[in-house]
Amino acid sequence: MPKKMVDKLDLSQAVRKKPEAVWAYEIEEKIKNRSLACWAASVIWWSFGRKARNNGKLFELMDQYRPNQLRSMDLNYALQLLNLPTI
Repeated sequence: MPKKMVDKLDLSQAVRKKPEAVWAYEIEEKIKNRSLACWAASVIWWSFGRKARNNGKLFELMDQYRPNQLRSMDLNYALQLLNLPTI
């Protein structure tokens, strides 16, 4: 299996260890840049797959995400702040 696919599976497994509300709280506590926080929320929300809820704080953060000038290394930094595998 390609490394990128393994990284995404590792992220999905790590994300599912905590409820969405916990992730939303941790994102707001640990990631001060709002654009980056919303991007991280989007990645985490989509990692839940079909089990992702269409309401709640994590969904609100994810829904506010708008692509901009952030780079993938910024996202990986945010994921590291949350003790998640990088992608």
